[in-house]
Formats: sequence, structure tokens, C-alpha cells
Amino acid sequence: MVKDCAYKCRLDYVLADSWFSSVENMQAIKGELNIDFIFVLKSNRKVALSKADKENKLYINIESLQPGQQTVEVWLEELDFPLLLIK
Repeated sequence: MVKDCAYKCRLDYVLADSWFSSVENMQAIKGELNIDFIFVLKSNRKVALSKADKENKLYINIESLQPGQQTVEVWLEELDFPLLLIK
């Protein structure tokens, strides 16, 4: 549905809850459609805190990050681009 709409109307962002926050959806929205997204991620998702950590397979659960409104760049194992995470 997003793919059809993206070609017919102008989208700046796709907003969705954690139900739609799969790696496949992220890759399609960012890679194929070149649109940014705002997704809720479950706290048990594993992220690397840097590209070097990703390359060395050093991942932590989102839930272990300190709470607050600080934006952190994180890397998911299956994605080639970083995400900005606000917790």
C-alpha cells in the first residue's frame, strides 16, 4: 500500500507502530522508495551503538539504554544504514 501511494502522492515520512517495524519494511521504505520513516521498536530489539560495533557484532538490547530524550544513532544487524533512536 505504501509503495502505491508513494508514487501517487508526496510522502515525507511513513509513521507506524512496532507491528510494521520489520527490517524488510525499513529496507523497502528507505531503499526502494527513498522515504524516511518513524517506527516504534520493541525494547528487546538488539542494536549496535556504532558502525564499528556492528562490524564486530557487539549488540545490546534497546531496553538497556538509558531513558531520556537524547537521540542516539544505532545500527540494526540487517540494515546497511543507521537509525536515529529516541528513547
